[in-house]
Amino acid sequence: MSRVLALLLVFALGALAMAAWTRHAAEADARRIAITPALHAALDAAGETSRWLDEEVLVREALARGYALDDQIVRRQLQRRMRSALLADAPPEPVDDAALAGWLAAHAERYQAQPRWSFEQVYLSRATHGTALDAAAAAVGVRLAARPDDTAALGDPFPQGLRYTQVSSAQVEAAFGGPLLQRLAACTPNIWCGPVITSLGAHWLRLLAAEPARTLTLDEARSHLRADLEQERQQQTLRAGLDRLRAGWRLVDDPAGLGIQPLPAAAEHEHGEDTP
Repeated sequence: MSRVLALLLVFALGALAMAAWTRHAAEADARRIAITPALHAALDAAGETSRWLDEEVLVREALARGYALDDQIVRRQLQRRMRSALLADAPPEPVDDAALAGWLAAHAERYQAQPRWSFEQVYLSRATHGTALDAAAAAVGVRLAARPDDTAALGDPFPQGLRYTQVSSAQVEAAFGGPLLQRLAACTPNIWCGPVITSLGAHWLRLLAAEPARTLTLDEARSHLRADLEQERQQQTLRAGLDRLRAGWRLVDDPAGLGIQPLPAAAEHEHGEDTP
């Protein structure tokens, strides 16, 4: 019996020794800094090996002490690299025309062509007519009612011209202001309406054609569709990857835990990052 106990004791001591050796070997391996022979030779040739080793040791010691956890710049770089890694591990599906058409149908409100207007005006300058602007505009209205197509001798020159073809609502508003755009939209086609008084003067308008807002075609919106759909698929891939990673972590309250605040969402967008 004593011999058996002695053998068991020997085995136990051997196992403990092996475990200690294994732990020591693992710790020693963790302190290794692997470098490619080509880089090592280049550093030696330049006399830079010592400086390179100093910097590498500082980085590894800082990581071992957890300094990266409370540095927003380092954290942001690590987060960016992890997002890139998640996308590389599971690349989103390629975007084809069928996917673009489906996205366009599901989000048509995002891809709208503005209404477009074709119209002409008779313009009376505020600077030219001054306080007589209203009376001059009324007199022009009488002339237009009598001879609607005889406009050559009426009004004043306008810097951007008197006739416009298929200009967008945004262009009309930029040139004349919102009130004139609203009045133009209410005009009966081919009938002079007005006058519309703006800071520039008085405007008589004749609507020639109006194209209502419409959904852009696939070809018209292709570049925007592709960018939006690719971004959406990337976000879905990132979200799925983060969910997988988070399944291995749990959040606990600990007075000695991290107290660093996340970057505001606006700051992340400024740096070209989209969450998740």
